[in-house]
Amino acid sequence: MSNSRAAALPNLHIDGVVRAAAGALALTAVAVLWAHSARGTFAADECFHAAASETLMRERWLPVTFPQFYSGFYYYYQPFFHVVGALWAAVAGTEALHVLPPALFAGLLALCLMSPFGRGSAIGGTWAALLCATQGSLAPYAVRLYAEGLVTLLVAAAAALTARFLQSPRRWTAVALGVVSGCATLTKFSAWILPGAILVGALVAWRQRRGDVARGLVLAAGIAVAMVAPHLVRNQVLYGSAVYPAFAPDLDRALYTLNHARFSTPLPAFYARLPNVFGLPVLAMAAAAIVVMFVRRSFGWKGAFLAFALLGALVVPLAPYASERHLNPYIALVALASAAIVSEALERRRLVRAGVSVALLAAVALQLPSLQGQRSRFDLPPTQLQAFRAIAAHVPADGLILSLWTYDTAWYSGRRATWPNPWGQRTHPVEMFYETDPERFVAQLRRHGITHIILPIYYSDEPFNSANYPGSFFRCAGSLQIAWRSELFALLKVPE
Repeated sequence: MSNSRAAALPNLHIDGVVRAAAGALALTAVAVLWAHSARGTFAADECFHAAASETLMRERWLPVTFPQFYSGFYYYYQPFFHVVGALWAAVAGTEALHVLPPALFAGLLALCLMSPFGRGSAIGGTWAALLCATQGSLAPYAVRLYAEGLVTLLVAAAAALTARFLQSPRRWTAVALGVVSGCATLTKFSAWILPGAILVGALVAWRQRRGDVARGLVLAAGIAVAMVAPHLVRNQVLYGSAVYPAFAPDLDRALYTLNHARFSTPLPAFYARLPNVFGLPVLAMAAAAIVVMFVRRSFGWKGAFLAFALLGALVVPLAPYASERHLNPYIALVALASAAIVSEALERRRLVRAGVSVALLAAVALQLPSLQGQRSRFDLPPTQLQAFRAIAAHVPADGLILSLWTYDTAWYSGRRATWPNPWGQRTHPVEMFYETDPERFVAQLRRHGITHIILPIYYSDEPFNSANYPGSFFRCAGSLQIAWRSELFALLKVPE
């Protein structure tokens, strides 16, 4: 047996042990998240996503509005997450929507463990799975019914298909890449740079005289654009803007200003938070990959993936209302690309590579207990759940409730709920939040068809900021009849 083959056998044995251990840890992480998700209580936007999935499952068509939200909320969202939710609920029941997020997270970890960048990247994929398993931004959305879990999985799958196509240009791989990229663009705005990135890849391939690769990438980008085009046309026809709520013709600018100030993060603050969002392990792997490329003076397609992911992390915050969770697809892609680059560079340094593997395994093992509290942080508080469920007994089926917690109220009470939103509703019930005269206050509520109000017992005398009940509102509402109350909430009836 040659010396090279003899040296390879122990290395393969070590890699096999590492991959088995990583698989066991990933399975344990998913099991913990799954168990806690199954006992969770939807809150805030989760209620909207659950209702949208349930509606699509029942009607088998995209609704124009949701009558239970915001006095008829426009359904302009990218629909693919709700389509997946509808299919999941049709197979396993609506209660199974609670465990859809950990199922998507399991898909991401499995994809990493399946050597997505080719056979030679097995240990790199294993490292990526370990980096993602307990990552501080990915793990919370492995228990929350948000689109982040799906779009992160789809972006990672698109990267894997691109890698396969670059190594072996086949038409069906290009078609699969186009379909997956199209699904990603139909899931979140944060994935809309995918078709553009694929076209940039096609241009690079054409300049390198790789015509087969260039043609395949153009085909993939074309499929992705063709998939999203009907949704854009639908939004333009129904709501007056292809990329609604951007350029929404019905935008309430004053309300938007308040809402944006309340819920958006200033760009400098967002960028300052990026190191914390990515986390030290992912950043360390990315830094090591950059050093490797600099020393080797070689970029390669894996380096292009890393550059694309880092660029995406810088571009996403430029969008209005950008949130840290919108970075999740690019965090996973940074982990995949940088782990592949570093593991390849350490292929002949067995001890160093084994040391990195052991360090990552230990880090994940030590953080597994922290996953047990992930879901409880996001559950609807019992006091609010009690209040929303009590509403049904005191509000008629055709009633309309003014509630700061619009999605939760409608989901748990089975009654319509509304609140002023800068877009997406035919009228914005906002004037009563500035009113000081009780009689005009009641008239304004009636004009918008509001029959009841749910509000907290205790309040502070603050001006309206789009997401609160101001002091003037409480004073005007003080004369209304109390239909139900608890220690923290009161349901008020608007006189007919």
